[in-house]
Amino acid sequence: MFVGRDADGSWTEKDRILAVALTRYEESLCSCGYPRHICQDPDNDGYFEVEPVVCYAQAAIDEHTSGTDYKPEPGERLGAIYARETLGHVDAGLNGPVVAPGDDASDVLDVSA
Repeated sequence: MFVGRDADGSWTEKDRILAVALTRYEESLCSCGYPRHICQDPDNDGYFEVEPVVCYAQAAIDEHTSGTDYKPEPGERLGAIYARETLGHVDAGLNGPVVAPGDDASDVLDVSA
């Protein structure tokens, strides 16, 4: 989320700083999701435990591709789309804070800084 724009529509200095910070943070992570300085430190060998978790988005993709008649098109990549709201459920903020039209969102989105 970009916190502001200059009058000409370009990123603000704050946006540029936040983008660089996010890039540096993401580059510091291992593929397992932990910061490299933690998960690749030999002193931490033996201090990680495994806990199975289910990614229901990946489970949907796995189910879709498990059929014998599934044949991907060249270059095809599958993505899971969260469809709970379209199935009659309420989106409880998955795609950001839930703010009703006309509500004052200043307590949810701080754009003053």
